Amino acid sequence: MINIKYYNFDLTNKIEEIQTHAVNEKIDLEQVVRFGKDTYGIKRRWKILSSHNSVDFIKRLLSPKGNLMLTYYRDKEGEMSNYLIYIDFGKYNVSNNLIEFYDQELDIVIYNNLKYKILDMEETISAYERGEIALSDLSDILIDFENLVNNFNYSGIINSLSLRFGVTAINWLLKNEVSFI
Repeated sequence: MINIKYYNFDLTNKIEEIQTHAVNEKIDLEQVVRFGKDTYGIKRRWKILSSHNSVDFIKRLLSPKGNLMLTYYRDKEGEMSNYLIYIDFGKYNVSNNLIEFYDQELDIVIYNNLKYKILDMEETISAYERGEIALSDLSDILIDFENLVNNFNYSGIINSLSLRFGVTAINWLLKNEVSFI
């Protein structure tokens, strides 16, 4: 997987490692929380890896039983201040307290007004065509994507995510950040 973003979460040593074509960084985690059997929350300070200089911290929900990683960016004034949740579609690998996440390019941004935008579908297809994403992985994320968007349209975004990750996990992700939960 040459161009695919890779994340490694070492829950024991509280380290997040990010590898991309341009970045190879290890960042200390401030908090690791477990929600139920298979969902984890991590919180860390922002490390400037790109142009997003106004982000204070991020929270992520990892759920290795599925194909999603949810991220909340605490950004008061920059581009990400309009984001409520950023959803990455990917593939997990778990071993002991190590969780690997291979980003499969497809993303959904949920904005503060609860509208959403689908990002990078063409990059996902291109990654598949280059052999960086297996057909079985592409099928899994497209099925998950379709189900998620249908649930958003049927039940609402927050309700859908709460059903999938649990109310406690979604409340933790968005705690003190929005008033409608």
